[in-house]
Amino acid sequence: MYSDSTHLKANANKNKFENIEVTQTPKSYLRELDEAVAADREAHGKKALREKDESPTPPTKNIKSSTTDPESGFMHRDGKPKGFFYLDHRTVDSKANIITDVFVTPGNVNDVEPYIDRLKTQIDKFGFEVETVGLDAGYNVANICRKLHEMEINGAMGYRRGCQQKGKYAKWKFKYLKEWDVYICPERNYLEYYKDICYEFTKTDAGKEIYARRKETIERSFADSKELHGLRYCRMRGREKVSEQCLLTAAVQNIKRIATLLHRRCSSVPYRFLLIFRKFGSA
Repeated sequence: MYSDSTHLKANANKNKFENIEVTQTPKSYLRELDEAVAADREAHGKKALREKDESPTPPTKNIKSSTTDPESGFMHRDGKPKGFFYLDHRTVDSKANIITDVFVTPGNVNDVEPYIDRLKTQIDKFGFEVETVGLDAGYNVANICRKLHEMEINGAMGYRRGCQQKGKYAKWKFKYLKEWDVYICPERNYLEYYKDICYEFTKTDAGKEIYARRKETIERSFADSKELHGLRYCRMRGREKVSEQCLLTAAVQNIKRIATLLHRRCSSVPYRFLLIFRKFGSA
């Protein structure tokens, strides 16, 4: 399975907004990381770490909210245009490039947040027996690597050689704890070795081949949706209606793709055998 996201320009004027204060909720995976650390310390006969002092009032941050389409999100990524956008998170299969999942979020939602839930949704809904996933470097975070390992799924992922982004940590800031055989970062992330597992698989011949096919699968799927079906811009407002546009676009792409595959399959069969099949196929 190949997954990625693309930004869709919201049907909203980027100059019409208001600044609002929103509560910052801690990411669920941070709690899971703390629980994993506690279990690891207990297994090694160590005392539990002192609990963090929780502030009585949760932290807040100031964000831009569109007055035209409040459900969109203000995006300002490096190399991307600034403004109000939605993100179309999409998954395709590796064999036929059929779109298997579409999930829309505001443009200011990180790609990694909905990924594992959407992968599990497809496995539960369609009964997929997923062996490997192909993802770009944006998904190469400890939590996703750990979840894939627990689900016994290989990850062929891109990776960043260095890190100069604000709020990110370079490799030299990680400390190795010999007694625990783990690395720890300044924010108590002890699970970096899961990323090493994905890295080692990506460097294998199979991993390289799988990752290289991203441009033929998910990237091609997004290119077709934008070039041939006008999915660069949102026609309507609100997440529900934008989801409708994305889902209908995916349905059209799938219909065309399936028709092409069936045509190729039929073209590879000699004409006389096709006549025989049509005559006696229902017998």
